[in-house]
Amino acid sequence: MITEEDLLAAGFKPAIPYVPTEPGEDSLTKAIRMHVERVKANGGNIQNLPPLPSEPFDGTPVPGNPFHPVIQSMKPRRAVLTVEDVIKTYSAVSFGMRRHGTAMNAHLTFTWRMMGIRDHAAATRLFTAFNHEAAKWLAVGSMPAKVRRRVTKRAEAGGSEHMYVYVHENARSMGFHTHMLAFIPPAKADLFKEWARGCLHRLNGYKGMHEDALHISVNTSRSEKQSAEWCWSRFRYLIKTLDPAWRVRDDEGNWVEGREVFKPDRRFIEAGPVHCAQMASGSHNIWTKAQASAGFVSRYRLPGELDRLYDGSELVERRKEIELAEDEARLVDLSRTLNL
Repeated sequence: MITEEDLLAAGFKPAIPYVPTEPGEDSLTKAIRMHVERVKANGGNIQNLPPLPSEPFDGTPVPGNPFHPVIQSMKPRRAVLTVEDVIKTYSAVSFGMRRHGTAMNAHLTFTWRMMGIRDHAAATRLFTAFNHEAAKWLAVGSMPAKVRRRVTKRAEAGGSEHMYVYVHENARSMGFHTHMLAFIPPAKADLFKEWARGCLHRLNGYKGMHEDALHISVNTSRSEKQSAEWCWSRFRYLIKTLDPAWRVRDDEGNWVEGREVFKPDRRFIEAGPVHCAQMASGSHNIWTKAQASAGFVSRYRLPGELDRLYDGSELVERRKEIELAEDEARLVDLSRTLNL
């Protein structure tokens, strides 16, 4: 008979006695157990359960986790445009055409979460800082030529004012993002695209920035008619969140849906709330005070003009105004020459 000593002498190791152990509890099992315990503690009633205890959140999101909670610094508001938002934005674009003779030719889309920004108010602050820097960048070229030679190549195209309007949105696919229509001199368009990305990266503290975080589309058409058509088509895209509940009076004095007058090119889909001070606005040089100072009244405010909101006649009127001023200047020069 082979004994245990014989097996040990032959090199066999002693058997390890089996001790049953409880399997580890995964997160789902733990959640189920805690829920059952809460129901039992509530007398078996699954309704009106006391809230689960939670650890305080310090406001720092987990990188790459879109479900991690973010403490927004402002109260929520509906992500919809009022009819007054649309009227002001429309009038600003129209004023830019009539006063400055320029149609918005650039559409910029800022997707803030792709820059690591999930607090809506923080995104709007960065957006404001970006436009402040853009105004300075575009102004280069308006200085004397002697000074301008010491700056960069963009000065060769001449300086220009930074005119823009914008709308904030909160889409399910993109999260909180901003659409902006602006005027970028065509000669500076390529330089601006390169500069804008670097500027955002710098203003955001050189944090990670996805290549799709900023998209810029620039219209290169030189035709007055095509420029106006492109501008107004993008404007109609920007106002797609106009709330259908808002009404305006048509040319006959009847109350109609605001979307019927301004004709957004997308159907209305209400997204999640936003946490920012305002949904839409624009640069001071074309906004309400600038319009009032110039005595400007948009076609929306004129009786019988609602069917001409997007005909681009502002550019035609501005061009004729400039041509008339040039003709008058030539006549003055000619009269002075004859008098001599």
